[in-house]
Amino acid sequence: KRRQGVACCLAPNRRVNPLSHLPQMKRGNYADCLYAARHARSLGCREALFLDEKHGLLEGATSNLFVVKNGVLRTP
Repeated sequence: KRRQGVACCLAPNRRVNPLSHLPQMKRGNYADCLYAARHARSLGCREALFLDEKHGLLEGATSNLFVVKNGVLRTP
């Protein structure tokens, strides 16, 4: 059971383009994730986090995102 988190940074790019025809649908192209993961490693971080158009947490470049807030497990 992990008690401490991992070092994260914000991805320098977008994962989902909100202007696309189906922005809620993830694409099969993972080049943006690879780019973000490489960026994170260059900063000494383990993961890059993507933000949505409202600057809310969306997901990690190589992982799903779960947050415990006020004792409640949440995922975007």
